[in-house]
This record gives sequence, structure tokens and C-alpha cells, in this order.
Amino acid sequence: MSLRFRPEGKESRWVQVACVPVFDNSSRVVSITGCATDIDAQKQVEHEAIVKRAVALKQLHLSEARLLNLIENAPLGILIFDKARRPSFVNKTWFQMTGHPSVPVKNVDIRSIIFPKDIPEFDKNLDDVWRTGDFVDMTSHETDITKRLHELNSNMVDAVETIMSCTMHQKRIIDDILSLSKLDSNLLEICPTVFQVKSFLARIESTFKLEAMQAGVALVTIPDPSLSRLGVDHIEADPGRIMQVLVNLVVNAIKFTKDGAGCKTVTVRIGASPRPPMDVFVDLTMVTQNPSRADEPTTAMKTTAETLYLWCSVKDTGCGMDAASMKRIFSRFTQASPKTYGKYGGSGLGLFISRKLAALQGGEIGFTSQESVGSTFAFYVKATRARPAEGLLPLIIPDGSAPVKGVLAQSPIVTSERPQHPQKDQLSILLVEDNLVNQRVLKKQLQRHGYHVYTADNGQDAFDFIKTTRHWKCVAKSLEPPPSIDIILMDIEMPIVDGLQCTNMIRAAQKDGSIDKHLHIVAVTANARPEQLKRAIEAGMDDSVSKPFRVKDLALVIERLSARR
Repeated sequence: MSLRFRPEGKESRWVQVACVPVFDNSSRVVSITGCATDIDAQKQVEHEAIVKRAVALKQLHLSEARLLNLIENAPLGILIFDKARRPSFVNKTWFQMTGHPSVPVKNVDIRSIIFPKDIPEFDKNLDDVWRTGDFVDMTSHETDITKRLHELNSNMVDAVETIMSCTMHQKRIIDDILSLSKLDSNLLEICPTVFQVKSFLARIESTFKLEAMQAGVALVTIPDPSLSRLGVDHIEADPGRIMQVLVNLVVNAIKFTKDGAGCKTVTVRIGASPRPPMDVFVDLTMVTQNPSRADEPTTAMKTTAETLYLWCSVKDTGCGMDAASMKRIFSRFTQASPKTYGKYGGSGLGLFISRKLAALQGGEIGFTSQESVGSTFAFYVKATRARPAEGLLPLIIPDGSAPVKGVLAQSPIVTSERPQHPQKDQLSILLVEDNLVNQRVLKKQLQRHGYHVYTADNGQDAFDFIKTTRHWKCVAKSLEPPPSIDIILMDIEMPIVDGLQCTNMIRAAQKDGSIDKHLHIVAVTANARPEQLKRAIEAGMDDSVSKPFRVKDLALVIERLSARR
């Protein structure tokens, strides 16, 4: 038993007492023998653990309250379904965005706000997604948070940017894991995009620094001198797929380092090479590729005079691996050992997917590891030198799927409003968008950038409006000068006349002389599949951006096209 001794004039001490009776030949107790062990230090540790647990629980409750408050007041419309496919949570922004009456969550009827013709497609998509596991439906769009950001301090702004970054990457990773069959069917696409390498490295740090800090691991990001030596600033590659590989490697590195002793560090280094960087990987064991079509580089990764190889390494001071474990870690649904799952969790897919993604981008992945010392994983991909203004831009915000019922539906078909701060050389934009919530928000954002914005609800309305501008050869004469258009932002999927049909009508009118100038058209679409973007360009569009997006990135496209006037 445990009890406390209280010596006179001293603090009490915990002891563990054990007593054993001593019997005579007649089985009578003649004495008792006992011993006492000082366990005061152990009790102190137990007490400290109880206190820490109480503090941790209090902090957890506070964190949960903050998270609930963040979700409730987030500038995103959030709707969560339970396993019975009933709404279990709806935040205030969702009601505001959709126009749905603000009712208790059990009374939410999502079908009442969906365009009737879209309900069968919605049900079909819901069934398809549900089969992949638990389902969370989050509807979001860019909202006017500029003023709110000005009221936040720098730490809060960094947190918001990190949340946005993590949300984007998490969505891509979840989609790829849930559709792993794409790899087996050779359907996974590589979409090269222009981005700045150092900014990409900074984004890696902001994405993982909180997780590393919570694990007690020092995260270090280093641009290799080879970037400066080769003059590499902007490149064209697929930053999403590169980040997906890095997510797998960095998360693993933090996970296997946090329980280590001594210095706990994860180092991410990015460099470049004019050829496959075998000299950098000289100490690594490269993972052999199975000779299958699935491991062949995508056709998007062509070799030109501007081709270079971007390489990334992730080094940790974690537990490392033995020789037996290193033989199987890149196999599907396989981990280093049976104990790995019990201690660290995971699906055993991350490194398998990473190997495939590296191969699809014209590269390889390799590693070295020493038990109780740490591991280094590195990979390279084929890339192309680029200038900042080239290529498609990274975009950040999803689209709703249908016009929203309510007051907004009563707005005029084509409207115009002057910006609060007009520019000297003001550009006029025709925004063609059938989702009235998205249309209203994007219109305000563009006006804030100094553009004069007209709006149309579908392709037919847009074409009818063009007939009233000074670009239409037979426009009716009036006292007021007719409006003009510099850029058209065209949604692709719309009722009545979609974006592709409207573009064909505009280009045909230009060809027969009805329109007296080339109107620049930018496809704005949530369907960013390569075949869809190819159809947009073939229809006569000049460029394309994918939802979700940041307006400041869209403005770069607008300014670049307007320079061609």
C-alpha cells in the first residue's frame, strides 16, 4: 500500500509499504515483517502529469471553442453531412451565400437552393463521393476579407495564409488518394504552371511550421546555392504535384523525429541542376522503377534548351530504418514494419504515390537511412526556365454550381458600376457568370482593382450586350456614346448559351466583320482538366484561369492581355 510519512519538522513523503506475516508451527501469527520504499519522486511525477493533463484539457477546450468560433464566422460557407446524409452543421456564411432561410440545422433543405435541373447531377455526385468514405461538403468563394486582414496583426495574417495553403494541398492529396485507381489507369495528369522557387520554399515552411513546432521539431528550409549559380528564379513545373510529394516526405520526417532524443531537426533543401542530379544523390539509394507505362514521364514534360531539373531533399534526425525496412517502404500499402502502424499510424500509400509522381514528372526518388541516426529522402523532377508572366496562374477559390435563389436573382441581366477609385487608363471588363453570388463578389473585387465592370448571366445575354457596344458594326446611334469592352471573363458551364458557344458566336461575328476588333476572352472555370482547357483555347479563348483563384492573380492575366491592344 501507499501512504505518507510525516517526519517531525519536515514535509511529508510518499512511501510504498509491503507487510508479510510470520507464522509458527501452529499457523499462528507471531510477528509481521515489513519494508518501506521511498516513492516520493514517483508521486511528484504523477502529480505533475495530472496537473499537465488538466492544463492540456483546459487548453483543448479553449482550442475547440476557438475553432468552433472560427468555423462559425469563417468567410467560407461550410455545410457538413453526417453518416445518414443529413446536414449536421451549417455556419452563418453558408446561409448568407446561398440565400437559404436561417433555420435549425435539422431543417436545412439543400435541394431547395439548387437549380432544379442540377438536382439529379448533385444526387449522383453525392452518391459517388459517399462511396469513398465519410463526406464533408464545403462550399466556398472569395469574400471581401481585405478590410478584415488590415485589422489583424501579422501573426494572424500568417495563420490565415497557412490555412488557405493547407486547405488547397489537403484537397489535392485527399482527391489523389481517394482516386488511387487513376495511377493504375494512367489518368493522373501533370499540369505545369509557372511559379517562383524561393516563394515555393517559403510556402513549405509556412505550411509545416505549426505542425513541427507542436511536435517539438525544428523545421529548416534552405535554398541550395545551385539556384543562384544557375540563375533559377521562376520555373514551369507542377507545384501541386511537387508539394504533394513534399507533404508525404515532410510529414513522415516530423512523425518519425518527434519522439527522438537530442537534436530534433527536419531540413528541407531545394536546388536545381542542368542534368539529372546524380552527383547530389550520390549517397542515396535510388528506387528502381518498374517498366510500366504508369511510370513513364507525362508528355507535358518535354525536353528543350531551357530544361533543368529541380531537386528537393528532406533530411531528419529521427529513428531511421534498418536494412529490412528499407526494402519495402515504397510498396503500395506497405510500411517499414508491422510496428510502424501501431505507433505512428498511416496508410502506407504516401511513398508509393511519391515514387509514381516523381516518375510522371520525369524524375526519380531515392533515400538513405541509418537506424537511430536519421533518414534523408530526395527526389527530382524535370522543369523549364520561365519568366514570371508566362503560363497559367495558380488559383485559389471554388465555385458554386448553380444560380442562387432569392433577392439576387432579381438583378438586371447586364449591369455596370463605376469603381470607387478609377484609374487613369481604365479597362472595361465584361464578366459572364451564371452564379449570381460569385458574380457579385467578383465584380466588387474587380472594381476595387480599378476596373469598369459589366455583368451578364449567361452567354446569350453577353452576346446581346456586345451588340450594344461600339465594337458592333451596326450599333444604333444615340446621344450617349456606346460602351466598350477590353476583356471578357467567361464562365464555361452556363445555362441557355454556355461559354464555349458564346465564344464561337463572338469569333464568328469578328470573322464576318460584325465585330470590328479582337475581343480578348479569358475562360474562368472550375473544370481545370487539360481536355476542358484545350477545348476553351480551340473555341477561340485567349487564356484560362481555374477556380478557385485569387483576384490579384487574375488581374495579372487581365493586364497582360490588355497590353496586346
